[in-house]
Amino acid sequence: MKTLQNILIPVDFTPHADNALRYAVALAGNLSGVKLFILHTYHLPAAVTGASAMALAPYYDEDLRETTALKFTELEQRLLQQCRVPYQFISEYGPAVPDICEVSERNNIDLIILPAHPLSALEEYIGNVTTATIRNSGVPVLVIPPTCSFVIPDAIVFATDCKNTPNETAREQLKPWLLQFKPRLHLLHTGKDLNHLPEDKALNLLALETLFSSFSPILKVEEAEDPEEGIISHVKEKQASILAILPRKHGPLYHLLNKSVTHRLAFHTPVPMLVLKEY
Repeated sequence: MKTLQNILIPVDFTPHADNALRYAVALAGNLSGVKLFILHTYHLPAAVTGASAMALAPYYDEDLRETTALKFTELEQRLLQQCRVPYQFISEYGPAVPDICEVSERNNIDLIILPAHPLSALEEYIGNVTTATIRNSGVPVLVIPPTCSFVIPDAIVFATDCKNTPNETAREQLKPWLLQFKPRLHLLHTGKDLNHLPEDKALNLLALETLFSSFSPILKVEEAEDPEEGIISHVKEKQASILAILPRKHGPLYHLLNKSVTHRLAFHTPVPMLVLKEY
């Protein structure tokens, strides 16, 4: 069973990142044996390129490290005075997503917590650090909406498209949440024309219910023209504290031309969204 012992929180010192860190601190306070890893990545200004970048890198690196250290101190004073679990600050030079994934692997991270904060319509279309981390991370990612604060989860909605036969991956990643907080578990499938649900999907849905049988899941099949809207509606109806989803893998062209339900939900989920991973 996957545990929640090492949690990584990338920060950029914005209000949205502050909120995600607050959530992480509160979550960790309700778990045992947890350590927080707080990461900030930095790089040279975009205007510095080519030979200039190579020549100036050592000077910028030292300056940016000092600036990051000062911001970490301010962050500690602002948000971590009441933190009851151990934490470690990490600063890395380089592009954010590869650094997040590398730090995650190096420190045996079990969960990455990131904010959901689209800065523009273009960013929502092409994605940002959060959506890129979801695609590239080897561990689950918890996406925190800007207005959400931590509450003890009393209901989790696990949304599925029923296109694949379920395996134990999702169950093992959800187990720490289900065992620690004992929430109601809702298994949800949304889509069009569900009066004629294909046999393979129906069998996969029943297999998923069996997989989670020890947690007494509540199974729901719900008509929705748009899966994203159907999922959000069900989350609100059940007053869920967490939305869990296991995204299907798509190629680069798909991500360029089409936005997956997971991608869209990363910007619009009304509650923290736990994106599970296929190992």
